[in-house]
Amino acid sequence: MLATPFGRWHDPGHVRNGSFGNLPIPGAKVELLGTEYFWITDANGYYQGEVPPETYTARASRLRFAAQEAPVQVIGAQVVVRDFALTDIAGPEITGVTQIGGTPDTAAPTRSRPASATSARWPLRGSTIASWRAHGSGCP
Repeated sequence: MLATPFGRWHDPGHVRNGSFGNLPIPGAKVELLGTEYFWITDANGYYQGEVPPETYTARASRLRFAAQEAPVQVIGAQVVVRDFALTDIAGPEITGVTQIGGTPDTAAPTRSRPASATSARWPLRGSTIASWRAHGSGCP
């Protein structure tokens, strides 16, 4: 039985963010379509591996980016480098934001603190310190 020589798929290739400064994309998947070969990029966007000589279609993909495909031809033990620049399709992710609720009441604000309250940190919208003092809110 003869061993099939493997070509060097890439040494090294990388996947970068083509939409924002060509920064590396860690965790991107680079796969050879129609095969079971795939690689996941490291923290620097690099990947590498070996495959049998053949012509392949490579696809790089990552959540929030448009996938990109490119032909790859591996001949013998030839080193093949394939870099990808993916396009950001989702924009920046913003987390930890609190949605502030509204009120259907369009009239003037009402007093929600008992008259015995000794201080008010924030006057209600449309009110003034003078009107708060007139109502005995204890505002300084």
